[in-house]
Amino acid sequence: MTESTTNLRKNRKYAILDHLRQLSLSDYKTAMNNLPSELGVSKRTFERYMYAFEDDRLQVSADKLAIIANFLGCNIEDLINYEVKKLRMTDLRKVVKKKLKTEYNLKRKS
Repeated sequence: MTESTTNLRKNRKYAILDHLRQLSLSDYKTAMNNLPSELGVSKRTFERYMYAFEDDRLQVSADKLAIIANFLGCNIEDLINYEVKKLRMTDLRKVVKKKLKTEYNLKRKS
């Protein structure tokens, strides 16, 4: 695999194409022709899902990712090639405090 091919795979938002390429040619063609209609999207939209890059605004909805993952026999997480933000309750509390400080212009006394 060349360096440019490796970079493209790293930069793709979803690993849908990688999983589809593991199918036999016959199954690949069947999937490409029928999976978009089963998802309720056009073939062009499905192609956009496969070739989307990390910085693209395009998002595949969770229900569509679940259908694709079930079809490919993998987990949704296996299709996602980008870092998913992890939140904890302490992070959310910090956001609330920051909003309150900004909203009410609160400052600590020195």
